[in-house]
Amino acid sequence: MSEISKVQIVFEIGENSAIGELHRIKAPLTYAAILDILPHTEKASVYKNAQTAIRIPGTIGLEKSTKEIDKGDIAYWPLGKSICVYYDKIEPYSPVNIVGKILEGLDYFKDVKTGRTDITIRKKE
Repeated sequence: MSEISKVQIVFEIGENSAIGELHRIKAPLTYAAILDILPHTEKASVYKNAQTAIRIPGTIGLEKSTKEIDKGDIAYWPLGKSICVYYDKIEPYSPVNIVGKILEGLDYFKDVKTGRTDITIRKKE
């Protein structure tokens, strides 16, 4: 039986939806842990006008961690126990586990308001 190496996910932000893709090879434990909690809805936070963070249950440790991100990266931030989407180029506060990339709708993350915007993350059907 072969393992799934990538999966598309949807970030529902108000009436808009962004599509992302998670890649198992980038961080296999992080990938599996994120898929296990989906679907998940939480109020989002914005950092440095460049990063949206969605807290998730549980804890995932550092795995192939880095502080070098690119615009559109999807990562898990162990310190904040959050899935992060980077819609602009910044250096994270602490290392993150990059696990995927936004394919469509990256600009929707710019409209997120800390503590006021619910984001639902789910597998794409």
